[in-house]
This record gives sequence, C-alpha cells and structure tokens, in this order.
Amino acid sequence: MSRSSSPAPGSPSSKTLKSLQKDIMKDMKKEDKLLKKAMAELHYTEKAAEHADKVATKTSSKLRKMDSKEIEAQRNVNKHNEMYRAAMTDHEKTVTEKQNLEQHHQADVKTATKLKEELQAKRDEVENLVKAQKEHNEGRTRNLADIKNGFLPGSAPASDASASEGSVTSGA
Repeated sequence: MSRSSSPAPGSPSSKTLKSLQKDIMKDMKKEDKLLKKAMAELHYTEKAAEHADKVATKTSSKLRKMDSKEIEAQRNVNKHNEMYRAAMTDHEKTVTEKQNLEQHHQADVKTATKLKEELQAKRDEVENLVKAQKEHNEGRTRNLADIKNGFLPGSAPASDASASEGSVTSGA
C-alpha cells in the first residue's frame, strides 16, 4: 500500500522536496539544451570538413591537369621555333597558374586538416557530454526516487535496490 500523505517526523517538507525536484528538472533541461547545441555544432563541423575535403580533392585534380598542361606548353616551346614567343607566354602563364593553384591546394589541405581535427574534438566533446548526462540522469533518477519516498536526495536509508523493490512488492 502507499505511504500516508503526512511526512514522517524529521522528514523534509513537501515544499522543500518540490523545490529540489524543480531544481533537478531545471538542471536536466539546461544540460539537454547544451547537448543539443554541441550536437548541432558537431553536425555543422562535419559538413564543413566534408566540404573542405571535396574542395581539396578538386584542387588536387586541377593541379594534376595543370602539370600536364605545363609539360605540353614546354613541348610547344621546343617544337615550334616560329611560335616561340606565344608558347613562352603560354608557358609562363601556366606556371603562374600552377603556382597559384599549389598555394590554394596547400591552403585547402591545411583547412581540411584543421577541420578534421576540430571535428574529432567536437566528437570527443559530445561523447563526454553524453557520458556526463547519463551519469547525471542516473543521479537525478536516484534523487527523484528519494524525494518521491519522502527523503532528501541522498538521505534515504542505504539498502540494496533489489531488496527495496522486493519489500515494496511484498507489502502490496
């Protein structure tokens, strides 16, 4: 059967218990919001890392094509004496473009690497937050059970959880 509605002598008041329960619920909501924000940031960082990786891959392909173009331009310079000036201009332009692309490629690879590191850090942060939330929720559950049974959180008589469940069932 259920306990009587009046608290046992020396028990905390229902107002105190309600206040504690409200504080626990507020803490849980705050932590849920923090986790949700961290997960959103993780998602954004994942997308940014994927995008940076694609950009670096495209730049690498363009760089390989530019290498071929530079080689072909050099062949034109050697092969056609009468078109020497035009071929040299084309070659110099290609070399400049290649150097610019190399710089962009290096920057893209650096960005992709940095974002991958950030992504791992965000994953680690979310994992830690999930672990902490799980631990906190277990503590809250215990505290709420104590409050429900008329005790201050952590002040319930120490007993095995299965034994207390058994005594509640046998009393019913």
